[in-house]
Amino acid sequence: MITSLLQKIKPIGEVDTVFLKKLESIDLEPIMCRMVKGKHYLWSIEKAVHIAELFKCFLYLVHKYPTAAIVPTFEVDDFWHEYLGDNAKYNLETTDLFGSILIHFGYYGMRGEADSKLRDKSYEITLSLFEEQFGNAQLFLGKAAECSPVCIYDFNISNQSRMSQNGISLIRPTLASL
Repeated sequence: MITSLLQKIKPIGEVDTVFLKKLESIDLEPIMCRMVKGKHYLWSIEKAVHIAELFKCFLYLVHKYPTAAIVPTFEVDDFWHEYLGDNAKYNLETTDLFGSILIHFGYYGMRGEADSKLRDKSYEITLSLFEEQFGNAQLFLGKAAECSPVCIYDFNISNQSRMSQNGISLIRPTLASL
């Protein structure tokens, strides 16, 4: 069943239509169960359903704006973490959606003041895109998580220090840099 927020999307072309059908077919109920009954979260069923819907909206924004650094809220990121934990399901489904595994880059915004400001700006852009696509950015308000998705199609990049995606440096922090 497609969620009410996703119903607001007017697909542009076959690529959008195919993506939305694939997104609709993803069953996030097992992840919702972990959010309700798992060790780390005790969400209500209503909250789990709501955040799952926002997570699908987040995935749509990643698809729709591949050059933007889409930043989730902490709650959407928490949901993403639990989905990542079912790695066979996650790897299969994100590869089907995006053509490669959607990488969770968990350092965005924590590598110094400039990185934090860039993440905050990316989150403002995310809210604007959410408003544009779904009509109500208030639904996606929250504290910006310290992460962003990355689709990497070439894992044979020789110099990691030059790796970047969506304007985000993929250099991982070191203790010395903190």
